[in-house]
Amino acid sequence: VDPIVHQLYGKFAIKNFEIQVGRDSIIWGQSPRGGQLFSTNARPLDMIKLTSTAPFYHPWIFKYLGLSRWTFFVGNLGSEREFPRSFITGLKLTLQPVDWFEIGFSQAIILGGEGAPPVSAADVITSFFFNRIFEGGSNSNHRFAGDLAFTIPQLRNSQFYYELALEDCCRA
Repeated sequence: VDPIVHQLYGKFAIKNFEIQVGRDSIIWGQSPRGGQLFSTNARPLDMIKLTSTAPFYHPWIFKYLGLSRWTFFVGNLGSEREFPRSFITGLKLTLQPVDWFEIGFSQAIILGGEGAPPVSAADVITSFFFNRIFEGGSNSNHRFAGDLAFTIPQLRNSQFYYELALEDCCRA
């Protein structure tokens, strides 16, 4: 039996930023085990992750968006895939304009791998902002999600949340 390292990573913090390198799970969503995009269900990813360690206010007029948290990562999906050693990258932004309401936006993109269409550095960057599926196809797989959370203090701080996930489709 070959031993498998489930989780092993190192992290360090600089001011309000934390950098993590190694194998760990991505947990995005209101549930303790994650949401529809990322949860503890899948195997942990080998990745580099940059995240805010504490909620913060954006400068200028963007401070009215409320407290913010964000996470960005780049990971490798491993060899047991349609395209072995594909990369996945993701970004999540969470805003809390008032104490009782939180809204989050997240996106994950799977790119490259052995046998997949070639991917350039520009493709990785532009994939976050433009999905070329309407131009006759894309060389990536996009997944988008949004989540809302409402806290009702009068009901012993009960929380209600909603999450919606979307995925682009394949070429015909």
